Amino acid sequence: MMTMGKWITMLTGGAKRRQPDSEEAVSHEHVQHEWEEQNEIENSSEEYRHHATRISQRQILIGVDEFTAKYNLHDIRDILRKGAILSQSPDRFWLVEGLNQADIMALSVEALEKRRWFYGRQDIFDTMTLLSYYLGGVAIAQAGLMVGSSMVDDDDSISPAERLAKISKYAPFIIIGYWLSELLNRCSGRRGTIVIAGIFNIVGPIAGSGGSWQWSLASRIFIGTGMGILFCSLSIYGAEISTARSRGRAILWLQLISQLTLILMLGLMFVVGFLFGTPDPTSNMIVLNKAYSAISVMTFCLLLVCIWKSVESPHWLVLRGEMHQAYMSLCRLRKTELQAGRDLYMIYVQTIPEQRCYGKSSFTTRFHQLVTLPRVRRALLPCIIISFYMSIAALQMTPNQELQRLLHSSLFPPILMLLGAISVLIVQTGLKLFAAYAIEAYGRRGLLMRAMPHILWPLMLLEVSGAFLSPQGYYIIKILFKGSAATLVMSFAAHVPLIYASEVFPASHREIGLAMTMSVTGVIEYLEILSSSWRSVFLHPSIMGPLLILMSILTYLFMRETSQYPLEEMHMVFEASTKNLALYRLFVELPYKFKRYILRKDVALEPFEESKYNVGMITLGDTGTSPPP
Repeated sequence: MMTMGKWITMLTGGAKRRQPDSEEAVSHEHVQHEWEEQNEIENSSEEYRHHATRISQRQILIGVDEFTAKYNLHDIRDILRKGAILSQSPDRFWLVEGLNQADIMALSVEALEKRRWFYGRQDIFDTMTLLSYYLGGVAIAQAGLMVGSSMVDDDDSISPAERLAKISKYAPFIIIGYWLSELLNRCSGRRGTIVIAGIFNIVGPIAGSGGSWQWSLASRIFIGTGMGILFCSLSIYGAEISTARSRGRAILWLQLISQLTLILMLGLMFVVGFLFGTPDPTSNMIVLNKAYSAISVMTFCLLLVCIWKSVESPHWLVLRGEMHQAYMSLCRLRKTELQAGRDLYMIYVQTIPEQRCYGKSSFTTRFHQLVTLPRVRRALLPCIIISFYMSIAALQMTPNQELQRLLHSSLFPPILMLLGAISVLIVQTGLKLFAAYAIEAYGRRGLLMRAMPHILWPLMLLEVSGAFLSPQGYYIIKILFKGSAATLVMSFAAHVPLIYASEVFPASHREIGLAMTMSVTGVIEYLEILSSSWRSVFLHPSIMGPLLILMSILTYLFMRETSQYPLEEMHMVFEASTKNLALYRLFVELPYKFKRYILRKDVALEPFEESKYNVGMITLGDTGTSPPP
């Protein structure tokens, strides 16, 4: 069995440093001396912690005592004191006195297991919370499938009644669902908002059983609103209950569970059609809608039971000033009480300014602050850019019109087309399993930088090949080539805007920032569905190619890496101004890459912290050129 000395040697890389014994406590003076000595040789990846580690240990303990007295947390005072010291230097936890064997082992595992393939019990230690979170992904897929199953065919000439019907299917997502989640989250919390969304999605299928168009419209509004609320709330909930190293995988697994549910529901559709199908398509659709409604009601009822037994987001509880409840939630989400106390104090320290104004500002004030507050504006700009980019790229790379022409041409039998569609879904699911690892290994920005070239070159190559192929062959090649590229790229990059928007905003603007980001995606999809003229003109490659290139450049200049930082330390990533960040990447980083990778010169990159553009701290993260760690 590996001894504790070997654990410490492995974590420190064999550094010759006296390690504290379990029976011998290290004095405060010795700990402070070790911290000051280590700060002199800190590497550039930990620059953002320097201002925190310079705070004396005495000041830290005084702050903890004030926090304990203010919120009557005297029963966990010792845990909070050790956790506060630990939060200033998490990679040197053995220097903290008073740790028992369980704490040291848990912190050792936390330091060693930086990246794992799967997201589950190892990251969230509350089974009911994990189950309710995954059930939310199932519910999102079922609600989306119920809305999509009632779509009419897209024709170039549609009547006003059909146009209104399309509006009734998509407007709830954009106008009501996303923005209503912001108001509900502030009043009811994460769990309460998910419960309200579940009630909406239970009422919707029941209302859809009515035969009139009024009941059908009410059903779509309820289901659409509930799905929009659930989508935003679950993403924020997953980001806030997860650790920094598993936050991206948590939100990605939400979408992966939704896709697996979609595959199962499609299989159910064909089973029901085979057993109860009739020659009348209208009767078949009625049977399928009843099956969807019954399964959705059961799923949402189970979701309500599980979410009632799960924990509330500790970030939301801290903002409300309910510190003891936040500590109890963290105890269920973390492995030891020490980790819970550490995270509680870190959340509290970083959210003091937000806590003072939380709940006092109106919706219009917070909406106006999206562009007036520098910290929020710097987070919103890359979210809008990458959401716009991925939405346009998804519409451009999805061969909808080519698939319709191929179906009408009868080149392939229907069973072959069905097997092809199922195969694409299975391949996408397998790729997203690997993306759950890549989102943490490469980072948000690094993964997007690697995916963007694979969006541009297929479009350019297809436009050139159109001059040398026959029309029939060109359509087949276009479907296969575009479909394979879209499957590969969208499996890795399509989820980045949602993950990024769920974590970059401060707690006071997290809901409204995510609602704005998702509304950009929804509006673009809504315009593409509603207007055939907009689709034929704006999505032309001659317009789309330069636009995608421009969005790639803006993403490179303005997006900041966030993957390795907890939510309570995210503000440090956005301290530098957007102008200085863009100038640094344009005049320092790009020339370095040209000399290093094109001219093959042995040059060193000047860190941002040492450059003339450093007005505040920033972390650049992976730029998309280095191999994964």
